[in-house]
Amino acid sequence: MSERKKRPFLEGCCLGVVLGVVGGPVLLAGLLVLAYTAFPDPFTNLMAGQLKPPAITAGLQADYDWAVTAPDGSAFPLSETRGKAVFLHFWSPSCPQCVAELDALSGLYDAVKDDERVAFVAVTRGDAGEAARYVERGLLRFPAYTFEGPLPEPYAQKGVPVSYLISPEGEVVFKHQGSAKWDDPGPVNYLKSLAAQAR
Repeated sequence: MSERKKRPFLEGCCLGVVLGVVGGPVLLAGLLVLAYTAFPDPFTNLMAGQLKPPAITAGLQADYDWAVTAPDGSAFPLSETRGKAVFLHFWSPSCPQCVAELDALSGLYDAVKDDERVAFVAVTRGDAGEAARYVERGLLRFPAYTFEGPLPEPYAQKGVPVSYLISPEGEVVFKHQGSAKWDDPGPVNYLKSLAAQAR
């Protein structure tokens, strides 16, 4: 084979190897995104089955000087939660992790919704209209508050879901980035024990 013919042949071989190494994972990732878009339920069900209870940690002071928008369009000032045990959760309807834990969050909400010493504040970051779809499907049994703009410093974070537990004294006693099995007895009992500290 002449030198002139060898060069395109070698270039073609190198290009084939590069495409095989790089293109394979890119193609697989693209197919997974396409599959999730077309059939989201199996993926979220799989993720929901892999959720674990969150670890409890200590943190900073809560900020009550801001307000979210309630489902009826009215403003809900967080100052109304002062003195209560607060479960503050940020999520987005377009986030697969967030959707995977909706049933577990609803279970936690069901366990504490009748306790006046507990405030359950789940804040949608993203298209609030999409949340209604999950309400219609019965996956979201708690109020979906909305908030736009920069969050107060204690809650400024990158990505969702992220959750905070705030004691009646205003201390952030827990922060968890990512999804979790919120209806596990651990988080439920911990939130109830915080509520018992309310005066």
